[in-house]
Amino acid sequence: MAVFYGTPNDLGAVLGSANQDAMQYINQSVNRFMDVAGHVGQAIADRVNTQYQAFVDSTIGNRAAAIKNMVNAMWQDDSIRPLTDWGEVQNAPLQMVPYLMANPTVRELYHADRIEGYGDRYLDKYPDSIGRDHYTYRRVTNGMVQSDGHWNEYYEQLHKDDVILNLIEKTAILSSWETMDDMVDDGLDPTNPWNDPIG
Repeated sequence: MAVFYGTPNDLGAVLGSANQDAMQYINQSVNRFMDVAGHVGQAIADRVNTQYQAFVDSTIGNRAAAIKNMVNAMWQDDSIRPLTDWGEVQNAPLQMVPYLMANPTVRELYHADRIEGYGDRYLDKYPDSIGRDHYTYRRVTNGMVQSDGHWNEYYEQLHKDDVILNLIEKTAILSSWETMDDMVDDGLDPTNPWNDPIG
């Protein structure tokens, strides 16, 4: 088979008088190919986008996002502050972990062994206690108005080495509890840095 290179005029010269019908056929074929190629290109782009989204939603994608969150958390200061990002909550500063684990919803899941509970970063000094029965919960909510309008006031001695939480710290913890509750509502373990679902 021989291949010749040239312009449409060259093709016309070779085809002679029959070139009008031939050129129309070739032109239509090229146009059909370009139309199909456009649709195929869009189909390929759609397929790549779908596969990428599947990757992001997959375990591997979740793990990659978790690693990114862990790296970002390496540079955070160990202080009490509002954690509004899910990755921040999962990689909470060590100082905040006991207060985050005082969230009643999280404690119930923790006692049911359905969440990690920050693994070895958390020591449960008050197992079996939730809400008002839990010492750390009382520390966080003391003097704070709850969402139901209830005012909490507790009169008890602080345990050894505990400090009084100021209003800004309590507000930061309660705000972080809301972030945790949103994560639980979406089925995600807020205490697991690997983006694992609630068990």
